[in-house]
Amino acid sequence: MQADFTVEVGAGVDKLRFTLNGKDDGANDLDLFVRFGSAATTSVYDARSVLGGMFEEIEVNAPTAGTWHVHVARYAGPALIPHQLTVTALEP
Repeated sequence: MQADFTVEVGAGVDKLRFTLNGKDDGANDLDLFVRFGSAATTSVYDARSVLGGMFEEIEVNAPTAGTWHVHVARYAGPALIPHQLTVTALEP
């Protein structure tokens, strides 16, 4: 299972927070990767969170305005894992 998303970020954002969560049954494990300007992958990214389990978070301070790419990759578990991605832009 993998999923890709894009997020448009405006100027003046102080912090950008990506949060991933889902049903954690002890076997499911999704990883989170983000990159500015081009597609993120498991090997090419600006930031990643690979903590294990279903709860991952990345915070980017003073993010560049424009398109951010998000990649969610299955590390362990079934082919389809229900999950939720939340992106929060914090302004000063």
